[in-house]
Amino acid sequence: MAVAAPETAEPGAVAAWLGEMGDRREGSAAEVQVFAALRTWFSSRSDFHEAAFQRLDGEHSFSRQIWFRIPGKVPGELVVVVPTDGKNHRGIAWAAAWADKALVSGSEVSLTFLFTGGERGRGESAGLGSRTFLADFFPSAPVAVLYLDSTTITEEVTITSESGSFPSPLWMVQGLTEAFQKLKLDPHFTGTVPSLFRLDLPERRNAMHPWFQRSIPAVWIQGGPVNLSVVQALQQFSASFPEGLPAYWDRHYLAFDFGSWKFFWGQQTYLLVFLGVAAFLLFGYALLGRSRRGSLRILGHGFWQLPVLLTIVFLGLQAGGLLTDWIQQIRGEPDLWKRAPLMLATLKALVTVTLYLLVMLPFRRTPLSRNPDFYSQAALVWLGLMTLAAAVFELSFSFYFLWALVWAAVLVTVLWRPVEWIALLMGPVWVFKAGYEALGPHPDLELARWVLQSPLAGNFVLAVLFFPFLLQINSWHLRGHREQARNEGLRAGIQLSFWALATISLGFLVLRMEVAPLPPGPPPIERVEAKDFWKTQVARSAFLDRTVWNLRFSGPTAPEEVELELVAEGPLTVYDCSFPFILDAQGHRARIVVGRQSPLPLDLRLTLPKSTKAQLMVRVLLAPEHPLEVIDTIELNP
Repeated sequence: MAVAAPETAEPGAVAAWLGEMGDRREGSAAEVQVFAALRTWFSSRSDFHEAAFQRLDGEHSFSRQIWFRIPGKVPGELVVVVPTDGKNHRGIAWAAAWADKALVSGSEVSLTFLFTGGERGRGESAGLGSRTFLADFFPSAPVAVLYLDSTTITEEVTITSESGSFPSPLWMVQGLTEAFQKLKLDPHFTGTVPSLFRLDLPERRNAMHPWFQRSIPAVWIQGGPVNLSVVQALQQFSASFPEGLPAYWDRHYLAFDFGSWKFFWGQQTYLLVFLGVAAFLLFGYALLGRSRRGSLRILGHGFWQLPVLLTIVFLGLQAGGLLTDWIQQIRGEPDLWKRAPLMLATLKALVTVTLYLLVMLPFRRTPLSRNPDFYSQAALVWLGLMTLAAAVFELSFSFYFLWALVWAAVLVTVLWRPVEWIALLMGPVWVFKAGYEALGPHPDLELARWVLQSPLAGNFVLAVLFFPFLLQINSWHLRGHREQARNEGLRAGIQLSFWALATISLGFLVLRMEVAPLPPGPPPIERVEAKDFWKTQVARSAFLDRTVWNLRFSGPTAPEEVELELVAEGPLTVYDCSFPFILDAQGHRARIVVGRQSPLPLDLRLTLPKSTKAQLMVRVLLAPEHPLEVIDTIELNP
């Protein structure tokens, strides 16, 4: 039974109405109701446009899209993209309320509201609504996108500011953050830790990717209360550009989220800081006396030791990985790394440190250097090279190593034990924070797989990353030995005992702890006979030298996917088809493209040469409680 839409676009009422309808399938009757409500609210008040996806080249969807533009007072345009299927109740409610208010009171910059289906496809079909709109979108003024898709029920606002290797501009992230904070909404933003998440991997791309590929920056907003506060924040953001949207933006910047405190540095600011710190460290190092900084000759004489020490760290990581794998086998939970990656990564790190100290602390019987200056010099040079390499890869990523380099310089120059303690702890603090964000409460499974399930490449990169901090531990220990030679054995034993006790304790904790199971994955797909779940009615008629085939498909429930492939014995000619189709290179097969979640009955019309003998291969994925795969073959004989 259809639920009546509210008469006005008040966000609470709209969200409640959408919630009563439940999950809207792409192209379903419920989604049709959403488009009908949008027509009622906005078609007579704006430059209203509507289009379907049923005649695209090689793509198809049973949904449609609606868009309208509200002219602004200054150059620039914000495109508000709102998926209409799924559970995006809040996104639709916020966009409708914002459009309603903008039509009444106007807007500083131009606003284009795009309500679209077809966004949730997989692979190359993803973002069909955005890509279709962009095909005819050629703005002359600066443009930015606000993607309102909030499928989770949460009061916390989350700002996603990247897709693959594309970062959102700092002016968007910072401007939205400040607008939400003014209304007592403390947003959390993801992906702006310096370049850690800016890796151009397919699994890191999201719905904003088509816009970034057109050099149009975007931000994805999820979560937040279903009231006017989110709408007011978005209005304040759009009104914060009295001279229009910026035409250029920083690609490299720093943005950190510390709860209610946010930290932003633009590209120019960080570049000045980077160069200033580098110059200060170089000149300061040159001005220090040899007694305070040691001699580079020491590093040159012992350079052969660095590969040996790095190999020790790598082998320690290998041992830590073997221990975590063994614990998962003992528990009978091979997927524990997905459910508790932070605990396993911490255990792996503790095993590495303990084994490293076990090898390194009894220096008297090894050919390794006992000079603390060697290890402090090596740590400085190593961190300097890592800073330069990170700056070449991504300028903002170098912040991690620049920070550690500064504290490594403090460790070399300030010969006071409390300050040395602080420098040892502060050097890797940003690396630890990044690790917590990647593996903590909401883990990034791709990074977790790389840290915990990549025994060669992953462990080598981790060894390179943590090597300078272990060198600083060596320097700190030997500097203390220089002051108190008789206590070296006791101090070494205490250090080793501390790390060993921490490793054993955490190992027992991981072995015994209770971990929440992963959310259940999709059930296995069962292949069934077509005659029990899928019916096909075939009719044909002749027209001149052609045969028109009319096929009607029906079943117990609307399918998630329908795949149709037309196969002929010889060259295949398709005069007409009611859906888009793609011929293969040999010209013997044609893939007929049918949109996701097609309604039933599904009608297909084909016009072929009268002499063509072909088969229509049908694959249908039904998704009731247990997914069913239906395979059928239909003979199309002249």
